[in-house]
Amino acid sequence: SNAQSNQIVLELLADGGYAINTQPVPKDQLDTQIHAIFDARPAKLMFIKSAGERTSQDVIDAMDIARGAGVQAIGFTPAPAGGTQ
Repeated sequence: SNAQSNQIVLELLADGGYAINTQPVPKDQLDTQIHAIFDARPAKLMFIKSAGERTSQDVIDAMDIARGAGVQAIGFTPAPAGGTQ
């Protein structure tokens, strides 16, 4: 469903991988993918959702990649299991 197509979420997955709106993206392609998504968008805002297994340094690195592509990144904590999304 594209209900959330206007909201871009970069996920730091528990296995060490990355995904943008659930589509897996290798770390070395994050910059390219972020440019591809945002260069045509007026609102350059991305949310970062990190699995609990990832370090805060992983989150900072991801935010730096987004910033390098001219995108503001906001980290958020996923709702607790059973909570509303």
